[in-house]
Order: sequence, then C-alpha cells, then structure tokens
Amino acid sequence: MTGIPPERWIEDPELWQRVIHPDDLERVRAELEECIAQTRTLDIEYRWCHVDGHDAWVHATCSPVMAEAGPAIGAAGPSGYRRIPVRS
Repeated sequence: MTGIPPERWIEDPELWQRVIHPDDLERVRAELEECIAQTRTLDIEYRWCHVDGHDAWVHATCSPVMAEAGPAIGAAGPSGYRRIPVRS
C-alpha cells in the first residue's frame, strides 16, 4: 500500500511516522499515546503517502503491549490495515 519493501519496515522502526500524511501525523501520534495510556485498542483512519506521490486512506488497529507487571509499554501492530476507497 505504500510501495515500500517489507524489509525497510523491519530495518527502520520509525518509518511509519514518515509514511503517515503530515496532516494526519500529530492526530495519529496523540491517539496512539492515549490508547497506550488507557490500555485500549487503537482503531483509526488516516492517510499514507505512497512512494509514487499519491495518498492512500487506510484503516488500522493496534493493541497495547503490556509489561509483565505494570502498565502498557507500547503498541503492537498494526494487527491489520485495510485500504479505504478513494474519498472525495
């Protein structure tokens, strides 16, 4: 959906932040932080910037990662992405 090879995602754990459309990034970060703090699943729609220059709307879900004893320490996922048809 982004045109980026799978190995790049593994090599660069911060890549997701550069792929999210700049107008959506702060909202996605804020909602992710809130979901981690509240230990709930993130369910969100936002735009990805494809390497060829077009934007793609996606729906993603991520789940909190819990410490062995204590609060959530991050998020796992996304557990799934679904491309959303072009919006007008």
